[in-house]
Parts: sequence; structure tokens; C-alpha cells
Amino acid sequence: MIPKPWQRGVPNDPVQLVEYALDKFGSTVLRLACAQTRNAHNAEDVSQDAFLKLLTAVTHFENDEHLKAWLIRVTVNLCHDQGRKRHRRPISSINDLPIEPIQPSGASYEDMAAAWEAIECLPEDQRVVIHLICVEGYSADEVARILGVSNGAVRFPVPARRCARTY
Repeated sequence: MIPKPWQRGVPNDPVQLVEYALDKFGSTVLRLACAQTRNAHNAEDVSQDAFLKLLTAVTHFENDEHLKAWLIRVTVNLCHDQGRKRHRRPISSINDLPIEPIQPSGASYEDMAAAWEAIECLPEDQRVVIHLICVEGYSADEVARILGVSNGAVRFPVPARRCARTY
């Protein structure tokens, strides 16, 4: 099989870059948008807009982590923009999410649903931090760098090791 041009690194061509990013980070962007907007349709709009912005980005991406951090930052900003533009309608349950909830081993579906409902009640900035640490597996220092805030702004009482990825 002949490797695609970007299989040797992050592609420079905008169309190939978007295709590469969709393959590699599409689900991450959609999960984050869904966690922030609390609405499947709005999350899809935000996700699409994030990849459209990537198509016209003038940034040169050094590696996958740089690209992923850029997409996360753009997604968070788009969620903030959307929240300012529209009256947000919260999802009524975790079952309304467009993706299957991730269930760590040992946790029941009811426990996971209760946890997501509690997270939905938090302010948006805290939901972003919890999503990036608990779902995406970033460290607090990485989240601070991605969001452009101080390390203290992303610390919260639940130790990150308790929500370490087990899936």
C-alpha cells in the first residue's frame, strides 16, 4: 500500500491537513464540542466550523500535538462564541449525546450518567478542564497551556489520577 503524503508527518496542503485532522482528531473535537454546547446539533456545527477554520489557517503545525492543541483551542473558542450568539438549550440526558458514553471498567452506566449530569451543572470553563483531563487524558499543565490560562486556573479538587483513562 502506498502511504498518503501526510503519513510522514503533518501535511502542509490545507485539504490534506483537514482530511488528516478529521481522521486523527475528529472524534476528540466532536466530544469536546458536545460536552461544551450540551446539544448534539450545536456540537456538530462547532465541530464543522473548527475544521473549516483549519482549512484557512495560516499556522504551520510542527507535530500532531500542536495540531490537536490548536483544534481544541479553536473548538473551545467556537463554543464560547456560540454561547454568546444563541440561547443554549441543555441536553436533557446523557442519552442525547451523539456518541456512546465512555464507560471505564468497574463503573455502572447509572454512575456514569450521574457523573455527566453533575458535570453538566458546572460552569463552562470548569467543564472544559474536566473534559480535557478526564476524557482526553491531558495533564493539568497541558490543559493550562492549551487554554492559555495559569496552572492554578485548571486545578480542581478531584485528583487527576482518579479520572485517568482506563478505556
